[in-house]
Amino acid sequence: MATSDTFPVVELRRVSKHYQLGDSRIDALRQVSLAIRPGEFIAVWGPSGSGKSTLCNLVGMLDTPSSGHVLFDGVDVGTLSDNQRSTARNRNIGFVFQNFNLVPVLSALENVMLPLQVGQASGRTARAAAARRLEEVGLASHMAHRPARMSGGQQQRVAIARALIGSPVLVVADEPTANLDSTNALRVIALMREISHAEGTAFVFSTHDERLLERVDRRLRMHDGILTEEPGASHPAVPVPPPVPAAQVASW
Repeated sequence: MATSDTFPVVELRRVSKHYQLGDSRIDALRQVSLAIRPGEFIAVWGPSGSGKSTLCNLVGMLDTPSSGHVLFDGVDVGTLSDNQRSTARNRNIGFVFQNFNLVPVLSALENVMLPLQVGQASGRTARAAAARRLEEVGLASHMAHRPARMSGGQQQRVAIARALIGSPVLVVADEPTANLDSTNALRVIALMREISHAEGTAFVFSTHDERLLERVDRRLRMHDGILTEEPGASHPAVPVPPPVPAAQVASW
């Protein structure tokens, strides 16, 4: 877990975000300040329309604020061009989407390779890195499988491997456990926490899942665009199911 004196990966300083819908103005975020440090395991939760997706989009440099400042590694994102933000995002941030967003005609290995290939890495480099990440998530024997031949838990682990392919400093995940049963959800949470502690990767989750909310270090509640911090897990040790024997990995 990060300590309070660690330099933030992302910092929001009095950030507000509003949208104009016809004659109506929607205030999605109101004067939000937040610092996210290396290795932190954070959940953002709240009702639909509370602003949690907007907050995650700003943290992940997918959007810019209406006012205030978003700093990534000390650099004000608002001073960067679209191309500079895109490059910084691809190099430093991984994304895990609720519905996985795997390309159905590509194998697990090819899906994980994609971010590096977009970044102009050689095929050999991308393939070696993707194979290593898939081995780390327990899918060494499934590299040639397409998404349709994999279970929900396996597809989720492919999505995690893809998010981690560039060794990002931050992973932003949208409801990463929503489509998983309890056993597989706990395994995925344990896997992400292990990576967070081992590599210092910060994880930020948008979630309603109590299984995840009970196992994060920080809980950030959004309500009507206002951020409130709540206590997280009392310690990083989390009871999870025992490791799955290699012979059984195909079942999840």
